Amino acid sequence: MNIPKNILPLLQKITTVRGCDLEFWNSLEGDELIDMMFKLSGELMMSDIDEDSIPEGYVLLAYIFYWETNCLFSGWYAIENKRDEMDKIIRCYRKVGLNGEADALVKAVEVWFSSKQNHERVGTAYHSVPNDFEDEGARLTYLADYFARNADNLLYA
Repeated sequence: MNIPKNILPLLQKITTVRGCDLEFWNSLEGDELIDMMFKLSGELMMSDIDEDSIPEGYVLLAYIFYWETNCLFSGWYAIENKRDEMDKIIRCYRKVGLNGEADALVKAVEVWFSSKQNHERVGTAYHSVPNDFEDEGARLTYLADYFARNADNLLYA
């Protein structure tokens, strides 16, 4: 199995700065792994790489972790910032097994647009859905572990 050639420059950029293995998902754990996932998602989203030219795992990682970044910095305004990508983001959560998170986001997006961006109502809608990974820390840990555990199927050509 090989890392796709068009992904190599992005991995080299983030791992050189960090001083870790190119295939960091095989060696890092916890917060260090999560941090590198955030860095990779940013590089992927800013690149001009065609999504159809890379393994699906990079697409999933890019959309999910970039969404999480937007949420950290923008709160519920992230829905507005990513309005054109929300359906795809929600599908990505489903593909990695976070159906509760996907369902909660569907509810939050619906209320965002129907309530004229009322943050309190959006939060209430999000929290009204059963979601084992509502806690951001638990969700990010799950996601990083998911991509590391499934790297052979998700991140190699």
